[in-house]
Amino acid sequence: LLNLTGHDEVMPYSDAWQTASRYGCNAMIDGLPMMFYGQEKGIQPADSESGSYNQGFAKFELNFGKYIVNFKQWNMATFWDNPPDDSTGMDQWYGRVNWARLNSPALRSMNRYFLNRTGGGDNSSILAAAKYETSGAGPTNNDVVLAFALILDGDHNAADDTYDLKGPWGALGLDTGKWYQVRNIASSDAFSNVWPAARSGQDLYDAGIWVNLTSDKNGSVITDDGALVQYLRIVEVPSGGVTSHGTPYTWLESYGLTDYAADDLLDQDGDGLLTWQEYIAGTSPIDDASTLVTEGIVETGMEGNVIQWTPTAESDRVYSIYWTTNLLAPFSALVTNLPASMNSYTDTTHEVNQTIYYRINVQHNE
Repeated sequence: LLNLTGHDEVMPYSDAWQTASRYGCNAMIDGLPMMFYGQEKGIQPADSESGSYNQGFAKFELNFGKYIVNFKQWNMATFWDNPPDDSTGMDQWYGRVNWARLNSPALRSMNRYFLNRTGGGDNSSILAAAKYETSGAGPTNNDVVLAFALILDGDHNAADDTYDLKGPWGALGLDTGKWYQVRNIASSDAFSNVWPAARSGQDLYDAGIWVNLTSDKNGSVITDDGALVQYLRIVEVPSGGVTSHGTPYTWLESYGLTDYAADDLLDQDGDGLLTWQEYIAGTSPIDDASTLVTEGIVETGMEGNVIQWTPTAESDRVYSIYWTTNLLAPFSALVTNLPASMNSYTDTTHEVNQTIYYRINVQHNE
């Protein structure tokens, strides 16, 4: 039983967020995390038989030198209508932690491996453990979670550290040849990726995982996602980190697009190009001013027509230009494999006064 208090005990801290942080530790360990009613509303220890709104009940009794909630006569919980100080958002925080516990076979399981720092030893401010549903099964069809909880002190200091994954690597079922992301299942959005880009298994094996539990320091709020707990579910990124159109996940993530398959098929900025087409064109999928467009055709006397287009900063793209005199007829190649450094071409094949339609094609030169 993983309880922090009981019917004949007092709350462990006057600072209810210190109590909450210990609950975050309990929730990542096998056993039964327990809460005392009102704990999620921030109740504090009592110091008299007549509790104030900070204690959450109307009556207390002195029991072996401790003022505990009086269960021997009619009593009333006051925390519903008059919550204690500094409890804003605390019940939602407990809700997110409990949702993670409920929806994670790994967190509930007895399979755990306490993590060492990459430099060795422990960080006294962070409880760190790898949890896994089935040893060696990996995150594809089984739950694998790297769980971290801040052991909050009276000054609410933040803590960060880098943890070694080599010890539990086999039990977690990770592969140095695959790619991974993590999602904080104790956050307000349990299905969003945490890292700005997927990481290779080799990188995780070599470098470990860095976590930063911010508490309420340096502009952070204690109820912020990841401020006190990070239960990081490992998600395997399929196909080497690319969509079916070849768009790298890392490229999508750089624009905040993490629903890879769906985002790849959308025109995010309404410029007429789908996201995967923007990748090939070397343009931004979230900026309608960044698109592959023909800027104009300039007649230059007898030299020919000058075709201009928006250049790309990507050096591994090549351009081809096609032409036709009738939009109902097929286009023919005028020139191919123009380097990415070019953004104009002069057509000297056709007369300048001839009606010509041009089409510009861009390819990702693998």
